[in-house]
Amino acid sequence: MKPNMENILRAAAAALIAAGIFWTAYNFIQAGAFFEKMQGRRDTIAKLRATKQQNERIDSALSALASISNSVRPLAAAGAEMRELDPQALGQGLRAKRTEVKFMEIELGALPDFLHAAEAQVPPWRLAECVIESSPKADGIGSVTLIMEAVTRQP
Repeated sequence: MKPNMENILRAAAAALIAAGIFWTAYNFIQAGAFFEKMQGRRDTIAKLRATKQQNERIDSALSALASISNSVRPLAAAGAEMRELDPQALGQGLRAKRTEVKFMEIELGALPDFLHAAEAQVPPWRLAECVIESSPKADGIGSVTLIMEAVTRQP
């Protein structure tokens, strides 16, 4: 039996339709993985944008700190024992000047006033660490050890 041209064309058309159906099904299966991959990329881009904004805020803060005077007024507190600690490098020519302040047997209610006064200086001092030990003698009395930091330019 000799295959005629019409049968060959029908077989080719059927093969093409079957290939098209197979290809469409394959693409539907792959579409989910593609969309997950694209969502992952969108999430990564969103995280990178957030990181960029944070870095821009940090850069602007460092620029503002670089423009202030290099002199940091020393902390003043009556009855406190103070000791300078090793400064920490912050980068971009800045460092954190660190001071340990020890109050022995003070009224703990006076502590916020000291912290507000330190924060009001230019550049401001910030509280980095705080240890409060209550006194057995009376309520509201205790010993306090503070680590205060201020940002200065490196010499």
